[in-house]
Amino acid sequence: MSDEPLWKTDLAQGDGTKIRVDTVHQAKGEGIPAVLFAARTADLNKLLGGMHTEDGRIGYVAATRAEDLLIVGVPNTTPKKVVKELEKRGVLQWSA
Repeated sequence: MSDEPLWKTDLAQGDGTKIRVDTVHQAKGEGIPAVLFAARTADLNKLLGGMHTEDGRIGYVAATRAEDLLIVGVPNTTPKKVVKELEKRGVLQWSA
């Protein structure tokens, strides 16, 4: 594997890089180098609401598994106020 950041690595090259697809429950307690959290707007709202609900705790587990890189997939239909709240908490927008 190269020393490039994971977001610069072409995972389709077949260089031995493995992509693991699991549920949040399957990854609980593990540290994973890079995590893609594909979320619906409702999931993001629950994550931002904290760990007071089961869904909020699931979002917390998803976000805290990432050791080096966390990518949060945010739907294009997500209201700007939700995106702004994510940004206030340190999530950066990544434009292609």
